[in-house]
Amino acid sequence: MPLSRDTYETVPCGLSPAEIFAKADAFSVEERFKGTMSGALIAGSLGGKVEQIDQRAGMTMGGPLSDSDNCELVIGEDHFTVRLSQSHMAGTPRASFIVAQCVGHFILHVPTVKERYGHAARILVRSRPTTDNEALCQTEAQLFATRLLAPPDRLAFEWNRAKGSLVKLRAVLGMPAENIIGLLGATFATKSATLA
Repeated sequence: MPLSRDTYETVPCGLSPAEIFAKADAFSVEERFKGTMSGALIAGSLGGKVEQIDQRAGMTMGGPLSDSDNCELVIGEDHFTVRLSQSHMAGTPRASFIVAQCVGHFILHVPTVKERYGHAARILVRSRPTTDNEALCQTEAQLFATRLLAPPDRLAFEWNRAKGSLVKLRAVLGMPAENIIGLLGATFATKSATLA
C-alpha cells in the first residue's frame, strides 16, 4: 500500500526490552492504569479514539475506508485513531491487546517520526508489516503492550488462576502465546534468582 503525502512509516525506537518495559511501567503509573485498555482511556489521556472497521462493507462505522484500510493505528497532526476490525470487538482481551499495542506505537515511535519529519507528519501503522522496520516496530509495540497488560504481579495472579494453562492465560490476556511464554520465562527467572 503506498503511503500518501506527509505520511510516514514508524521508525524503530531502538530501546532494549528492559527500557521498553520501563516506559510501559511509567505509562501505567502516570495514567493509573488498571489493566484493561478502553476507548475512554485512549480519549482521556491520549486525545484519541477507538473505531470499529467493517472491512466486508468497505466502511468504518463513520464512512468509507481510506488508504489506511490495512492499518490499526492512524496518527495525524490533530488525531489519534485506533482501528479495530469486526473480529476484534471492543472490550475483548484481544482488542485490549491491540489497543495497548497501538499505545506502544504512540509512546515509542511517534516522537521519533515527529522529530524527523515535523509535527504535521501523518503516521500509519499497518496491521500486517510490509517492511523490516515495520516488523521491528510491531515487535517493540508488542513488548510495550505485553508489559502494560501483564506486569509481573498480574501475570503471577492470572497464571495461578489459570492453573498453569497457557490456553486459559492467552484467553484472559488476549496476547500471542509467544509473548506470554517470554513473560513467564522472565518472571520466573527473576523469581528464581531472587530466591537463590
